[in-house]
Amino acid sequence: MEPNFEPRGVRNYNVGSSDYAKHKIQPWDIWLEYGLNPWDADIVKRVLRDKEGESRRLDYEKIKHVCDERIRQIDEGL
Repeated sequence: MEPNFEPRGVRNYNVGSSDYAKHKIQPWDIWLEYGLNPWDADIVKRVLRDKEGESRRLDYEKIKHVCDERIRQIDEGL
């Protein structure tokens, strides 16, 4: 048995109110397949999620915020 083995499978449940576990493809799969940096991974996560209690508009505001920070980093050569 592997350390920290979860009998129910780590991909079969969520921590928090997001709904990723009900889908065949989770954000993790996309991050790994495309080798995404943390900024791009965060954007993908927010596009795919449906988080109870948060409006879709708020998700897009958060995406804009992450994009603005990443653009700042690129402009500064980071």
